Amino acid sequence: MGKKKNDDYEGDFGWTKHPVQKDQVVGIFDLVGFSSHRSNDDLVAAVAYMDSRIKLGLGSAYVWAERQRGGWEADRNEVLLRSTGDGYVIAFSQDEPSFDALQTLLKIYKGISSKYKVNLGINRGQNYVVTDVNDLVNIIGWGINYAARALQFAKNGQIICTEHFSKGLLKTEGIEISDKEMVSIGKKQIKEANIELYNYYRQGKFGARLSKNQSK
Repeated sequence: MGKKKNDDYEGDFGWTKHPVQKDQVVGIFDLVGFSSHRSNDDLVAAVAYMDSRIKLGLGSAYVWAERQRGGWEADRNEVLLRSTGDGYVIAFSQDEPSFDALQTLLKIYKGISSKYKVNLGINRGQNYVVTDVNDLVNIIGWGINYAARALQFAKNGQIICTEHFSKGLLKTEGIEISDKEMVSIGKKQIKEANIELYNYYRQGKFGARLSKNQSK
């Protein structure tokens, strides 16, 4: 399910509400093993490589904004990029189809994983575009929150998607995504919600297999 009635994103943190971006795809990348097993210099190099692969993957088809005030409009092909330290948030425009967003995220995943192991969490949901206390553009809402929660279930290079993202793809007629590639791992507790998560895996190309203890 979506956000609960008692969620008040408009009033949170004293941020000023900007126009609402509804029903957008959010993908969050996270480098595997860098929090405790690599030096700071290694992390800096890996993040720089990730940044370059993300922008290469987006290419000329998208315009990206890196949190500058007023730099993220509601244009069809504009995305918001946000660093998380050892990863990146990519939030697409509200008009971006899920399948198109997935293909872009997979292209980026392939580029990053050619050198570094990376996990990916994906959700489709509602966010508010806001200006934060540092006068920078940001997003808050269950759209990004659920993507972050899905990421927490990813292990060893997996791509974990929420039901809000996955079911729409699986139901579309003629879609190239099959239930053999998008496999349910069952319902998981995410904050107050109990939602179904899926592992996206295409052998030899994207993602990683489920471990035995991750199966339903």
